[in-house]
Parts: sequence; structure tokens; C-alpha cells
Amino acid sequence: MEFHAPNDYVRPMRLSEATRRFAFDSLHHRYGSEALAHHAVPMDDAPGFETLSDIEKYDRMIRTIAERAPVRICENERVSGAATLGTAIDHKVPATLRGEPVFNSVSHLTVDFASVLQYGVNEIKRRAQAAYEQYRGTEREPFAKSCLACIEAFELWHARYLDALRARPEFRANFENLLRVPFPASKRRS
Repeated sequence: MEFHAPNDYVRPMRLSEATRRFAFDSLHHRYGSEALAHHAVPMDDAPGFETLSDIEKYDRMIRTIAERAPVRICENERVSGAATLGTAIDHKVPATLRGEPVFNSVSHLTVDFASVLQYGVNEIKRRAQAAYEQYRGTEREPFAKSCLACIEAFELWHARYLDALRARPEFRANFENLLRVPFPASKRRS
């Protein structure tokens, strides 16, 4: 498979055929179309949802998404994890109340990605826990608590992918990779 340039320049092929196929499928809406088949997770059945503060609503939505969103495993991936709910395409948190999105989202942004790579999620969680302890009883407590809630949702999402990969022997290498990414070996689940 070749990706042509708009002139006569011949692009070098540095990526494998499988990676080029994945890129082609992505650029031709395969995964976006799949996401559109699963609009969002409904929050209508969440007890007391409407009485929560905005930050508490957000935390509940993120956890519900991590619990219920479809898991997608794609052939030739090295590390799994995908946005599988269509409302996210429109930059909305993919959770609804009475069929309508509750909040807009910030998409395609990883703040301080270097720290995630350098320290890992476990260290970031440790720092978030320390911040929560430091700010307990202050106006900063809700934010610190929300950081921990987001990390817990992420851990749940990660565990769901590990469970899905564990059941698929053809993805054993992917499973092994996900045991190390983004958590260190001490967090392994086999």
C-alpha cells in the first residue's frame, strides 16, 4: 500500500504494511463509523446524577464511560485503547442525560505528555493522592479528588482492555505490551 504525494515525489516506506493498512482504514472512516454506532453512555439511570456538582457529574460520567464503552481491539495494534463512543467526535464528553450531551470536551490534548512518559501513571497517581491529602478541606479539594477519580477510571479502562486481550491468544504480544504500558511491572495482572 502506498500513500501518494501531490507531486511526483515518491514517499519512502518506513512503516510496515500492517501500519499503513491501519492508517488507511483510519483515514477512510472505519473507526469513526464504528464509534458512531455507539453514540454515548446514558446517565439517566445514575442515582442522584442531576444533584451533583459539575465536577462530580464529570467524574461519574468518566467512570461510567470506562465501565460501559465498547472495547475495540484492532488487528496489528501494538498497544490497545480507543475512543469508541461517537459523541466524542463532536468534542462532547460521550455521556448523555435525556439523550443530550452534558458537557463539551477538550479533544486531542495530552497536557504534559512528557511527565506521563517519564514518570508513569503510578507516580502521577501518587502525586495526585499527595495533593488530595494536602488540599483536603480547602477549595482545591474537589479538583484533587477529581484527578484521583479520573485515574481510577483510567485504571478500570486499562483493566477492561487487559481482560479482552487475555481472552484472545492471537493478541498475546499486545497483552504483554499493555502489561507494561502505562503501568510499570509492579502493577502487572496476568
